[in-house]
Amino acid sequence: MGGTALTTLALTASRQYFVPFTAPRTVSLTGLRISVTTAAAGTAAIGIYGNTQVSGNDTPGALLASVTGLDTGTTGDKTGALSYTLYPGTLYWASLICSAAVAVRALAVGSIQTSLGRVVNNANVVSLLYVAGSGSTLPDPASTSLTDGTGSVPAIYLVGS
Repeated sequence: MGGTALTTLALTASRQYFVPFTAPRTVSLTGLRISVTTAAAGTAAIGIYGNTQVSGNDTPGALLASVTGLDTGTTGDKTGALSYTLYPGTLYWASLICSAAVAVRALAVGSIQTSLGRVVNNANVVSLLYVAGSGSTLPDPASTSLTDGTGSVPAIYLVGS
């Protein structure tokens, strides 16, 4: 995810967060990473979802790649290995779910580009989508009962070349 002005974000346990992104070029992923700033005993899962359209809106669809079982009981970087290729011009959704209420590095809303283009009201833009989940499980496909989220988004690091 691009952006500056890193901050932290307190996650709600078992809430699945979805952040839209596009790759600027072909990227061969070797891993997915989060950075835990406030630990709690539990696990996290990070996924990449494809895009689908529901009632004219872009939403997460099929789970394309994921890492699971990342220990959130200590602070620091949590990286899971995978092999997946991202292609330019394609809309993807980075997703994160944690079984415990941890805090992670995040992108401040002022540093991100509005990818969803939906406005809740004159003061808030929609920066992510979320849904109540289960533990640290990534469903396939993604839920269609999504809620608009505003504010900072979890920093989900795409590791690759």
